[in-house]
Amino acid sequence: MDIRMGVQGRVLAAFLEDAQVKAAALAAGFAEELELLSKGMGSSSFWGMGICYQGEALARLGQVQEGIACMRASLAQRRPKGDLCHQSGVLAALAVAQASVGRLAEGLATLAEALAFIETSGECHRESELRRLQGELLLAQGDEAAAEASLRRAVEVARRQA
Repeated sequence: MDIRMGVQGRVLAAFLEDAQVKAAALAAGFAEELELLSKGMGSSSFWGMGICYQGEALARLGQVQEGIACMRASLAQRRPKGDLCHQSGVLAALAVAQASVGRLAEGLATLAEALAFIETSGECHRESELRRLQGELLLAQGDEAAAEASLRRAVEVARRQA
């Protein structure tokens, strides 16, 4: 590999990391606005989603414990009201945050909950992503056979849904 390509790769990686941080910060601001607007409108559904998006943004910005707490609060606020829209996405974001702080078993349990939810609800547009995340966490735990099976299933689902 040519040295110039290696330097360009590192520069691009740094640029992308910076862009992800800026995007997370922007998302956090929008989530906060959504929370404020929804409170003013009396819409608890949008407020709950705002809390979730805020939590995901906080986790991406490195405030993982606070992010996890927000996502859990969102789920706790929305579920009793039957507000289950985008629940698989909320659970996926929660699992990613849990895994990012080494709580792999907890992340896998959260993904299992998300997969069970999509089976009963029909909210299956995230199934491939959930299976991919499951494969990554299984691999991080050292279970290569289960990881491969999950990743193969993710590909099958993605092809079927394409």
